[in-house]
Amino acid sequence: MNISYPLYCWYCYSTSAIVLSFIFFTSKQIYRLNEKQRSWILTLVTSLVCSIVSLPSMVRFCLSGFDMYWLYQNGPKDIALVCFFQTYLILDLYLGYHYYRARISWLTGWAHHCFYLGFLTYLLAYRQSSFFVVAAILEVPTFILALGSVNPAWRSDRLFGLTFFALRLVFHACMIRVLKHHHHNRTIWYVALLVLPMHIYWFYGIVLTNVRKYRTKRQESIPILHGNCVQPPSKFVICA
Repeated sequence: MNISYPLYCWYCYSTSAIVLSFIFFTSKQIYRLNEKQRSWILTLVTSLVCSIVSLPSMVRFCLSGFDMYWLYQNGPKDIALVCFFQTYLILDLYLGYHYYRARISWLTGWAHHCFYLGFLTYLLAYRQSSFFVVAAILEVPTFILALGSVNPAWRSDRLFGLTFFALRLVFHACMIRVLKHHHHNRTIWYVALLVLPMHIYWFYGIVLTNVRKYRTKRQESIPILHGNCVQPPSKFVICA
């Protein structure tokens, strides 16, 4: 890297802010988006970028037998992705406060974003940005969820639940085990361990939501009896 580390970070911050702001305001201007759709624009773009950038690194890390070498690279691409995600977190709070305030909750908005802002700052300070690049594959379920939130026709609860289970529970649990036994930085292991219960709780909510939808559809498909008449779930009534 020909420029200094702090200068490169600020370059990434400014570039990310310009690109994300342009996408948000352009989408807001061109398309007739409601508040919910506006609140997912930045998340959609960011999760897509993270998923694409992370996939090769994650595959390489897994095929190497979880070799810690791939978590110590801290290359320009790794630093850029961390800065990009930090910029997203800040913009999501700032723009959310002005354009979709009702969608920014204290837990999943302010607390969540501030926590990850601090953690990513720690990764940059200790030159551990490659870890985030590998872990950013966890944004795949977020991309699927964001896609369905922006356009309901693209929603897939099953695909979201499947990728969430595979990545945010199974892969995350594997990462915790590997970090504990092979990574020298215990703070990263502590953070990974701390986040897992939150993912378990969210997955529990996903399961409950899908069970309720299944039961509702099943009840709607059962014919309703009215004396000698059978009323199926339609406008027609069939009498004996």
